[in-house]
Amino acid sequence: MKTRGQPRERERILYVRKRLLASIRATSATTSTLRLLQEALEEETGQKVGFNTLRRFFGLLPTGTPSFKTWSLFDTYLKSRRVLSRHDSEDFEAVWAPRHRLHALIARESPEACAAFLADQHGADHYPDLLGRVTNHFINAERRDVLEVIYTTDALFANHAQFAHYLSEIVGLTLRQLPPERVEALMPVFELPHFRATILYFFIDYDHLGGYYGQILRRLPPLDDPEALFHACILGYFDYLRGGDMPLLPLRTPAELRSYYPVLSGRYVGTLFLGASHSSGYLRRSYIRQLCLWHAPHLVCFEIVPALILIRDFETLHWLYDLHYEELYDQDNWATSQMTNLYLIGEAFLYLSEGNLKRARLISDSIQLDHTSLAYDRYVRLFHGVMTLELFAEDGASAEARAAVVDQLTTEVAATGFTRFLGLARFPELDS
Repeated sequence: MKTRGQPRERERILYVRKRLLASIRATSATTSTLRLLQEALEEETGQKVGFNTLRRFFGLLPTGTPSFKTWSLFDTYLKSRRVLSRHDSEDFEAVWAPRHRLHALIARESPEACAAFLADQHGADHYPDLLGRVTNHFINAERRDVLEVIYTTDALFANHAQFAHYLSEIVGLTLRQLPPERVEALMPVFELPHFRATILYFFIDYDHLGGYYGQILRRLPPLDDPEALFHACILGYFDYLRGGDMPLLPLRTPAELRSYYPVLSGRYVGTLFLGASHSSGYLRRSYIRQLCLWHAPHLVCFEIVPALILIRDFETLHWLYDLHYEELYDQDNWATSQMTNLYLIGEAFLYLSEGNLKRARLISDSIQLDHTSLAYDRYVRLFHGVMTLELFAEDGASAEARAAVVDQLTTEVAATGFTRFLGLARFPELDS
């Protein structure tokens, strides 16, 4: 995304004037203070600076655009004198200025002014942070009226896939803290299409399927068939992870799934594996192969690989990695880090199933759990914990190391209710 908001030349001059005077403990530019500044500049940098250059810069002579050499001299001097701290740097000022403006608009509680300002900032790197700040503030202030203006302004959500991963995590952390009665009061906001599309369906909060997230989904009337399918898949999967059976869902053909978001298509196929209503060979040929021709494999397979791990279908997992290995790892940004981690966990399981302990250990060591989105954190750690226990079983790890992983795994199960993972882990300590 493009970056906006660089200080205009006039604003930059005023800012540096202030810092230069502060460096000699002066508050105004006079002949005497500029003489002192000239001496300080030359002493600190070892470079000559003309007195008239300073007079022009401070407006005591007709001004022009400062040269690159002049700007470089001032920057070197201010950094050397530590007048420009990290928080006073021009980069920080450029980032802080729109936030300062937004805070003023929030304080005035002007929905239309906030929306207009956000529209002007749309496309900037800091845009999701600004929109997240507005959203969190008015959620906490219980101002549904403002949120409804923001989340019904179409211009604010153009190309939302470019920023929704970031926005949704910012707002998702606030949603996690809401008591049930506040969730209920905010349901009219949560029902708005832009709120669903940019927050609820990007921050799929596995850690709180039994809390606020499940509460919201169960109250949302689906707006279309893909949304109804998502609700059925994720809530059915929640029951499955808690030890129940995966409910059978109405059959969708690959052609129907082609028009759905790739992750949703894969999520549906994952439920078919878990429901065991079709053979793995049929699902590979008729669904996965077709969907991966139409969509990016790393998106289609994101919900399929966990399902294959859960049912220990290593034959299909092997087929999948052989067919799309490079495409599965063909992403390197924060928003897809949980995908990479799950694919690495799946690959480690695959090597363990083949008895290739050395390769499984290498893959395990490359997993970076801290890079996982918070919405998937406990969920991914559960798969990782089971994989680690199986690796330890083959690796002859110490009793202390095994106990630590068991403790962590049982803690995550207690927090999520996903008892399915206790049955998945083939390790004696979990049988007691």
